[in-house]
Amino acid sequence: DDAPGTSLPRQEDNAEEESNSPKIQLAMWVGMMFSIVLMLLI
Repeated sequence: DDAPGTSLPRQEDNAEEESNSPKIQLAMWVGMMFSIVLMLLI
């Protein structure tokens, strides 16, 4: 119970402290998906 209890708050704290990281990760993920879709369509 201690592991999941401590892991979740840490992720939330990191997201709040470093707002740039999640945005960058999301942008990279969207870009990868977009490029894959374009490759499939072409």
